[in-house]
Amino acid sequence: MLNIRKWFIFYIIITILNIALASTWQKIDEYEVASNKLVIKFNNAPIIGVDKPFTKNYLPELNDIISKHSNFQIHPTFSSIKSYNPLYIKHELHQYYTIKFDDPVDLKSIQAEIETLPSINYSEFSYQKKINTVPNDDYYLDQWALNNTGQANAYYGGNVGTAGCDIGAEDAWDVTTGDDEIIIAILDTGVNSHEEFTGRLLQGYDFIGNDNSPTDGNGHGTACAGIAAAKGNNNMGISGICWDCLILPVKIMSDDGFGEDTQIADGVVWSSDNGADVISMSLGGGNFVSYFDNAINYATENGTTVFAASGNDNASTVSYPANYDNCISVGALSPCNERKNYSSCDNENFWGSNYGNGLDFVAPGVRIHTTSNNGGYTSTFNGTSSACPNAAGVAGLILSLDSELTPEAVRTIMQISSVDIQNDGYDLETGWGRINAFYALATIVGGPEVSVIPNEVNLELGIGENYEELLSVTNTGQMDLNINIDPFGYDWKDQSEVDISYEWIDISSDNSTLTFPHNDEAANQSVTLPFNFYYYDSYYSSLIVNANGWIGLGSDNNAWENTLLPNSESPLNAIFPFWDDLNPINESNSTNMEGYVRYHVNSERAVIWFDNVRRWTGGSDMDGYFDFQAVLYPNGNIKFNYRSMSGDLNSSTIGIQNSDGSSGLNVAVNQDYITNNSSIEIKGKPSWLSVSPLNLEIQPSASEIISLAFDTSNLTDGFYSYNLKLNTNDFYQSFVIIPVNLTILDSPCADQVIGDLNNDGVWNVIDIINIVNIILDGSTNDCDYIIGDLNQDDEINVVDIILVVNIILDE
Repeated sequence: MLNIRKWFIFYIIITILNIALASTWQKIDEYEVASNKLVIKFNNAPIIGVDKPFTKNYLPELNDIISKHSNFQIHPTFSSIKSYNPLYIKHELHQYYTIKFDDPVDLKSIQAEIETLPSINYSEFSYQKKINTVPNDDYYLDQWALNNTGQANAYYGGNVGTAGCDIGAEDAWDVTTGDDEIIIAILDTGVNSHEEFTGRLLQGYDFIGNDNSPTDGNGHGTACAGIAAAKGNNNMGISGICWDCLILPVKIMSDDGFGEDTQIADGVVWSSDNGADVISMSLGGGNFVSYFDNAINYATENGTTVFAASGNDNASTVSYPANYDNCISVGALSPCNERKNYSSCDNENFWGSNYGNGLDFVAPGVRIHTTSNNGGYTSTFNGTSSACPNAAGVAGLILSLDSELTPEAVRTIMQISSVDIQNDGYDLETGWGRINAFYALATIVGGPEVSVIPNEVNLELGIGENYEELLSVTNTGQMDLNINIDPFGYDWKDQSEVDISYEWIDISSDNSTLTFPHNDEAANQSVTLPFNFYYYDSYYSSLIVNANGWIGLGSDNNAWENTLLPNSESPLNAIFPFWDDLNPINESNSTNMEGYVRYHVNSERAVIWFDNVRRWTGGSDMDGYFDFQAVLYPNGNIKFNYRSMSGDLNSSTIGIQNSDGSSGLNVAVNQDYITNNSSIEIKGKPSWLSVSPLNLEIQPSASEIISLAFDTSNLTDGFYSYNLKLNTNDFYQSFVIIPVNLTILDSPCADQVIGDLNNDGVWNVIDIINIVNIILDGSTNDCDYIIGDLNQDDEINVVDIILVVNIILDE
């Protein structure tokens, strides 16, 4: 008995040690990676299903290098591959092998050694992933994500929410509640049985325990499954999005909520091969690895639509795997129609949804009702973890209506049917906007369709004329058409457009240098403009220049940390050619300051030049030198020219915003976008054009009129153009561009003074007689009608005679 007890204790110790080893991590380049694994890609490898895979006995040169560090095993990274498939070969999945060491090792050292072998293409780590949930203990009663009436409970109590800020589920269910031939794979901590899943929970797989029992000891995976596919209209609990879709549970995360890339990537391939139409991954972390990227590419080409959570760090970078090109990235929406952030209305100030380049859209992700792993329910499931299965459920409805759609088509439908909640069209804060299940389905069965006549406006007018052009907008679709027009109409172009070219304005021999009291403040001197600069429907005759790479038409702001626009806490009424924590020569005697800010103005333009200004490093490695200029023109056009931009370019904001932070335009935010010798042009709606109405709702088969009013009073002869942008909810035309071209002719009457019909330079009785003659007999001279119409009512009458008399008497 004693020996048995000893062996039992020994077995327990060994088991604990093995578990500990499997879950140990080491930090490399600020990321946690599995301390006992490397993934290698061979230049050539056996085709699995045709030849036997590599073993370490087949690789003596690799064995010699690795065995001196630790004993190891080697196996194909994608363990689910058992037979030949040309897609496996196309995406090179057969060339990846995982080396698993018996002990933690110095991964970088081994990596450097094995990459010297001619048979090895490269090696990569297995990054740690964690579930993207945010635990809390508050409760609310109703599912705002499906029908928001403002009923969500804030973290500290009270009801919050914006009515209509939901995914449009109720209308979508009138079209379909799902199809039992559509499979949604939940790649997570497993999924437990639940009454809400009865008859729809398929046999899955556990990549943690390597068995067929993907049970959930955490609750995270079961919660995700409930959001995507809990049964609706069954007189119990909650309703998921796709009631009748099937659920494929795939356990790739441990019960403590952690996993690693090798197992998750393997799970992606296995799920796709086992019939998954949709994959939902509420997890993230680590960095790019090619084998995971290739796994997602394989699944996509194999017909599986892959979703992942954007991350919960409130960071301006989408986490992996959501950041892979063929993975659809889902951010979290608060109940108040905003990206979930530290200050959103729900009062959960301890997390925010990641955003930035690559984000596709946002979905409800705060205090969500769903299933729990004990057979019950929770009302506080949080994070982009809850947003991701909301989106996956909508994809299930889309495929239930048309199962032949490709993953690319599903992604496009969800993008174009999303509801804008930030800037029109795509923005870095919310992607394409808030997902809407009904609008997504309507793209298949027939949504709104916009038609505009004429589709281009070409006019020739004289100076001082007023004219109205009418656009007829018709809805030829089957749903109400919504038209919105930005009252300011700002848009931007770069050199990818044929009419934009890089033209540096050299003011090096004729300029004034600004002096700064501090590296976060505006210069001591303001810049007086020799013209009135038109900006957001107002005119300005002077400006300020802040050391941090922006130009102001209002008050100063010492904010050094750039943000998305619009933002009322950021510099207002400002133009941002390169808003960053810059450090030009200044009077505060800061270290690492270099470069000057110079300017030159004339009647044609104002040039503000940041002459090789350095970034403030503050002890970090974010150094850089930036040589750029902003050019302001009297008509309100703005051009940014970038001559030499060296160093880190990932921490700036480029754009504009108005005086109260209600309207703004982001060109780039924290992106490596700018290149040397490049330009950006920003143009707004010109002062000579007025548009009304700005908002229209048009029923199917109906038409409405948009009026374009032209006033050429302040123009000179020449050519003027503007692209009028109509933002629509037409799923195939999210906006319509109407080119407006205006030619101002040099009027033959331009040298005559109003009322002076005989053009002798004085007003007298002869002018009165001439007006009387025009009234009685008319005139063959068109100028007589222009010069004699003193009140500009398009008629020559006694009122004009009285006005001439008044002019004579007043002289």
